[in-house]
Amino acid sequence: MQISQVKSDAYYRAKVARHLASVGAPDADPTPLAEWAADVDREGRMRRSAIIDQTGAVIAECVRIGGGMRVGADYLTDEDAERYGLERTERGLAIAQLRRMLDRPLICVRHWEVASGSSPR
Repeated sequence: MQISQVKSDAYYRAKVARHLASVGAPDADPTPLAEWAADVDREGRMRRSAIIDQTGAVIAECVRIGGGMRVGADYLTDEDAERYGLERTERGLAIAQLRRMLDRPLICVRHWEVASGSSPR
């Protein structure tokens, strides 16, 4: 049984809404990030993070390269690097470059922050 078969859309929306409120974006639309989190689960693309803007739109995706959770670094995916004309860049540098390019604030949300643990009440 795949993870997304166990978790409902309401689970992802609730987790994302709570996370967005905790990072100072309570009015951001949780739908794009909730859909991204569900897709990551459904497709088994673990070790991912999303770069989002203040509206909640998913701007880009990063993947952890290297061994284990404590070792390695997150990099912009090849697809997003190509889309924005960037080299495959470490997440922090990618956020800075995209922030300048798009002229808006961006943050990183790790998949586990919005797709693991119990559902918020």
